Formats: sequence, structure tokens, C-alpha cells
Amino acid sequence: YWRPSPAGSANTDNVVLWLKGGDFCESYSDCVARQLKPGLGSSKAWPKTYYGNGIQSPDKAENPDFFDWNHVYLEYCSGDLWAGAQVEPVNPWPGSGPTNFTFAGHLFLAQVIDHLEKVTHGRKPKEFILTGGSAGGIGVFVNADWLGAQLPASTKYRAMPQGGFFGHAYADWAHFKANISDPDP
Repeated sequence: YWRPSPAGSANTDNVVLWLKGGDFCESYSDCVARQLKPGLGSSKAWPKTYYGNGIQSPDKAENPDFFDWNHVYLEYCSGDLWAGAQVEPVNPWPGSGPTNFTFAGHLFLAQVIDHLEKVTHGRKPKEFILTGGSAGGIGVFVNADWLGAQLPASTKYRAMPQGGFFGHAYADWAHFKANISDPDP
């Protein structure tokens, strides 16, 4: 979803891009079940428009700092924490079932960045914020350096994950404390 900054805004060259969260695919059965959840395994249930809230809100009272920036909101359907670069569907759990999955979250983001530059926005951004929540927050971690390298050196760029850090499970504390790799990651 794209909402350009309002006409006459001083922030027409600034962009806030939000990566939506929504869990991740961790097993064959989980990925199959995820495909059946509206809005997670397919774009068919996505709304035609998106208003935005928080840092994506166009309401000055709700979002006084960024209400008049260009807003990009990316829905999430690949289940790969915005990290996947699979061009062809795959099943990473051989023998678990017949369904293949497309893990292309990073590629989706790359296509949107390309589209923004060439078609929709057309100008190099003065400021750019990459943000997202939950799985989208992890996607910010995963893609922060890559996106920074795509932007002009003159762009003031910030990566701002929201609730996307998932530390080691408590059961792995002994390995972490001893500074050794878990033999069963």
C-alpha cells in the first residue's frame, strides 16, 4: 500500500516503510496451516486500501512527526520473516507432504524498493525509515543493512524494529552461557 505525502507537504521526499508481522513458518504442518489463515498465506483477503495507524497514520494528532511523509505498508504472506529469496516454490521438509512454499519476503521488499524509485515516488528520499512489528520487526533487522546500501549516501536512513527481537529459549541458556553452539539448533 502506498500513500503519497499530501500536496504542499515539506516532507514529500521522506518515506516511512512498515513491514507487517504475522508469525513465521517453522514446520511443514505450520506452513500448511498458515496458508489457510486469512491474510497470511495469500493476498486474496487483503483489503483494497489501508488507512494506517501509529507511525503510518495520516492523522497529525496521532502521528505528529510523520503524518505528512510518504507511507508504504507491506502486507506479509511469505512466512519467512522477510528474509526469503526463493524464486521457485520449495519444500524444505522433504517427505513431510506434497505442498511447496514460496519464501520470498526479501525479494518482495526489493521489488517494492525498486518500484518506489522508478515508478511511484520517482525521487531519491531525503529521509527513509524502515520499520515493522513482530515478524516485520525481525524483517527490519534482516533487511536494514541491505536497504541502507540501496539508498543514496545523502539519505538520512533509520531502521527501527518494533517488537521483533526473539532471544534464545531458556532451555538453551547453558549453551549460551558457556559460549558454545547448541548442538541441535
